[in-house]
Amino acid sequence: MPARQQASVHDMHRDATGATEEMKRYFKVQLHPCGKSSRIWIAIKAKSIGEAFVIADNRTLDTSFIICDGSIIEITQREYYGLISRTV
Repeated sequence: MPARQQASVHDMHRDATGATEEMKRYFKVQLHPCGKSSRIWIAIKAKSIGEAFVIADNRTLDTSFIICDGSIIEITQREYYGLISRTV
């Protein structure tokens, strides 16, 4: 496929922030339910660790979960999809 056509194919995969799939990185974030000792991991696809924190914060808004300190960790694509498949 010519480079010009490839670029247009990638443009179709842009998200709301304008990032393509190739620009995304994979993170896991540990959450702590208030009043309980257990902890869970969630998987997040983001452009940066800062964006991953914002996404995690938005996901926990109006819930009883808080983000554990220092728990945002960059992971491989394989680990990301492994976390996703366990939560579905």
